[in-house]
Amino acid sequence: MEKIIFGLWRAPDRDVDGVQHALFYEALPRIMELDVPGVRILAEEPKAARMRYNAAPDGSLLTASVGVWIDSIDHRQPVFDALAVVGGTTHAYLVTESVPLAYADRTWPDGEKSPGVSILTFFHRKPGLSEDDFFATWHGVQTPLSFELHPITLYMRNSVARSLTPGAPAFAGIVEETVPSLDDLLDFDRFYSAGGDPEELRRRMTHSMDVHERFTDMATMEMVPCFEHIFRTVST
Repeated sequence: MEKIIFGLWRAPDRDVDGVQHALFYEALPRIMELDVPGVRILAEEPKAARMRYNAAPDGSLLTASVGVWIDSIDHRQPVFDALAVVGGTTHAYLVTESVPLAYADRTWPDGEKSPGVSILTFFHRKPGLSEDDFFATWHGVQTPLSFELHPITLYMRNSVARSLTPGAPAFAGIVEETVPSLDDLLDFDRFYSAGGDPEELRRRMTHSMDVHERFTDMATMEMVPCFEHIFRTVST
């Protein structure tokens, strides 16, 4: 099987509820009818809108991702056709999935909204950085640092093998990470596990940014807080 992540972008003045209605009530049933083995959707959480980072060069906003496992990317067109009803811009990426941290105890069934809030990030490799150094820093430095700093319950790394849509941004990685609650994201002291110490909070935030800047093109990185639904399970 192969995994494709479809990234969805909306116009900044488009109503989020309208996007999500089209995604969940029009596109999703068509995807499910295709009997694909795995379907996971992360959709923009308006309650955490202030945590959004960056927009696309044309001003459009990352609003959702649809992760689909299929037997072969040769069979991806029907998924594209299903997502066309959502409108906006859709780009697809063939990825290799790695799950350094899985849900420890998943008690909710497929189709039910997952607890907590997920952070969806699309990012490019830092210009001039070798591929080896990119992965060494992302996997060997930033990933364990995330576990040290943040109250994460899921960390899913998707390394982009190639884009599947003409003109798609050349993202190198797509990360999905989940924290237990909205407060764990919006309260920086809790998000950075600083223990109520302002100096420690500043140190942790600075260190985190320094590490990201070592391997990521921060000017083009796009991040949006989301809620997650797992509709068919292949991975955690």
